[in-house]
Amino acid sequence: MSDAQNTRLYLVRHAQTQWNATGRFQGQTDVPLNEQGIQDCIEAKEAIQCLPLTAAYTSPLKRARHTADLITEETPLRPVDCPALMELHLGELEGVYAAEAREQFPHILQQWKTSPSTIRMPGGESLTEVQQRVAECISDIVEQNPGGTVLIVAHGFALLSFVCHVLRLPLDNFRHLHLDHLGLTQVDCLPERRVLRRFNASLAQGAMPNYKLPA
Repeated sequence: MSDAQNTRLYLVRHAQTQWNATGRFQGQTDVPLNEQGIQDCIEAKEAIQCLPLTAAYTSPLKRARHTADLITEETPLRPVDCPALMELHLGELEGVYAAEAREQFPHILQQWKTSPSTIRMPGGESLTEVQQRVAECISDIVEQNPGGTVLIVAHGFALLSFVCHVLRLPLDNFRHLHLDHLGLTQVDCLPERRVLRRFNASLAQGAMPNYKLPA
């Protein structure tokens, strides 16, 4: 990297769980990876090994922690737990199947579709709160790693809220974005701005090109 103050972030959504596969809302429920998720992580390791990583951080929830451990196990890195990177707390919706949620929480789901920034999940938290804690956490990570290349493993809503923060995109528009399991997003943190360089790239496609970070 040409400037010690520039930091590169590689943001990765965790691999698949059985609740993902069966359409259950997870939130902060600590669901482990399923066999498919584990296998996908093993296949993604080669791409991660090609990145010049200097640090790694993860949500402490099992599905993120296990993903981080598996994809970095061929590197000298040991991912650091950051509770602020956990997923949106869905409260009463956690563990509920999507079809059941449409019957039990029709007004919540309708508002989630049209204006997600205005709603707090019953017994849980709001997307605005998630964005604030994730953005503050990642800002701290950037400050702690000037000039570094950092891996961050977290969750769909958590990471999408941060992408909206980077792009200055209203949170009500976040549902126009989607992250696949093990989808990789690159954000370059320059002194004067943050730049989205790559979004939802598949780790299964092999090594990620190491573009030079602009000064």
